[in-house]
Amino acid sequence: VLKNTLGGTVVWTRTSPGLYVGTLAGAFTANKTWCISINGVGNHEVISRIHRVSNNQVEIYATDTNVFDDDILIDTNVEIRVYP
Repeated sequence: VLKNTLGGTVVWTRTSPGLYVGTLAGAFTANKTWCISINGVGNHEVISRIHRVSNNQVEIYATDTNVFDDDILIDTNVEIRVYP
């Protein structure tokens, strides 16, 4: 974490292979939350995505050749911004 201005710590939970949910109560306001993930692995088959699920959760998933997989988010950059 380089900088956290969310007012708390996001708790990450693995819900299934390649699928992770970040939870922080009331942190991810509708229409004001912006998320991006940039793959750290040089393999073009690896895809990671992050998006807002609700006011309390964001979700990130990782696939390798369209298969959900763990251990492929190595060196992946994730940024979550919530605008006032």
